[in-house]
Amino acid sequence: MVAIFIISGRDAPEFMRHKLFDFQDKAAHALAYYVLAVSFLRALLWHTGASIHRKILFLAVVLSALYGLTDEWHQSFIPSRTASVDDWLADAAGALLLLFSHSWIARLLEWERNLWRFAASFRSP
Repeated sequence: MVAIFIISGRDAPEFMRHKLFDFQDKAAHALAYYVLAVSFLRALLWHTGASIHRKILFLAVVLSALYGLTDEWHQSFIPSRTASVDDWLADAAGALLLLFSHSWIARLLEWERNLWRFAASFRSP
């Protein structure tokens, strides 16, 4: 969240000024908010100790989309930036990608848990 806030408070990065493809900025928004949604998911799972289920997925997506809305509002105060509904829709779309990738993320989280258990098994009693 801090990285998004800092980046959105500055001029567009140099690499974003040179377009490699159409909708490059929307892809960057979607990627950033997908990563944010995954981060929210991990934080919610850690905090609740629950496994991945619909309510937690929905909450991670909603929190990410709401943060995208506040970030667009924040950009309305930056002289070189503008608030855009299209950018917010790209943010929300990126967050929604979590719904399509959650089973893959669940496998990664399980692998990580098993790795920690394996590492803990080497501790001396």
